[in-house]
Amino acid sequence: MTGRIIRREACCLDSDVQQKLNTDLPVFLRPDWYDMFDRFVRQSDGNTVSLCLRDDAGSGGYLPLYEAKGGLTRCLYSLTNFYSPAFDLVGVENPRREDYEHFVRRFRRYFARFELIDFSPLTEQQAEAWRHAFATIGFQGFVYRKSTNWYHDGVTDLAGYWEARPSRLRNTFKRKAEKLRKSGGFEVGVVAPGSEIALWEYLAHYHRVYYSSWKRAEPYPAFIDAIAEYAWKLGELRMGMAYHEGEPVAGQIWFVCGRKAYIFKLAHRPEYSKYSVGTILSKAMFDHVIDVDRVEYIDFLTGDDGYKADWMNGRRGLFGIQLCNSRTLGGAAYAARNVVSGWYKRLSRVEARA
Repeated sequence: MTGRIIRREACCLDSDVQQKLNTDLPVFLRPDWYDMFDRFVRQSDGNTVSLCLRDDAGSGGYLPLYEAKGGLTRCLYSLTNFYSPAFDLVGVENPRREDYEHFVRRFRRYFARFELIDFSPLTEQQAEAWRHAFATIGFQGFVYRKSTNWYHDGVTDLAGYWEARPSRLRNTFKRKAEKLRKSGGFEVGVVAPGSEIALWEYLAHYHRVYYSSWKRAEPYPAFIDAIAEYAWKLGELRMGMAYHEGEPVAGQIWFVCGRKAYIFKLAHRPEYSKYSVGTILSKAMFDHVIDVDRVEYIDFLTGDDGYKADWMNGRRGLFGIQLCNSRTLGGAAYAARNVVSGWYKRLSRVEARA
């Protein structure tokens, strides 16, 4: 295999390989996701770089990264942020520990330029695989908790899914649906944009809801629009909207990739909380992806919000890893800081139990 370092590009795979990955992978691990992330989100004070391993067929795995500029320390980051629910070595099916090690060793001279490397979000197994791989080239790895992922696997049918939900959630549907009916003027359901114009109208409605919600202002709305349009063209976008007297009051953006559904964005106007429009809209979305799309897996992506436990049957941690170059002063300083931080956290836990 040959290794290549390509700057100012988020993807360096041949077009046919990229097209296959854009079909097989979840939206947020595809080359197209990273291309749009690079275009709409990436900060301007650094460089995007792709590390690529290629065999004779043009495949072999790649890693989209971000070189930060400025400061005294050279730092390298995964091309991710709060929009990103996952990060991994792309183009290697079910990568094993030796795949990570082979990749790191192939680019050891490049990685050695940096004092600190930070990848996230990762599963615990991925974080440990990267830690082990970088240890072979003299980096110390420190795994830290990044977020939480709620999911529901083993979905078989709609009736079985709702039967497994807490009675309080099912009762909420009945009460609030009746309240909406009596109040009048509400329309809640899955929307299906039949044209690009219709799609942009629904996206405009969604953004109106988001900007009126309890959430902070959307920092990169153009990225949301680009990803939604991309998924819509592939038939993978699922949008839900709630209206009151024609005014949008709740909106959701999901992706359906194969037999898996991913809940990407949720928002509702706070003055409609008493009607539980967000909950009623969520039920419509769950009904659709289970009954129509026949998904077997539903993923809430990131965040440990308490309400997710009512909808999901599984929970796992998401992690990051700081990799400190032991052969540099800056890397050694980062490693020392991580060691001291670990001691302090353990001491705090002991004192809390005392």
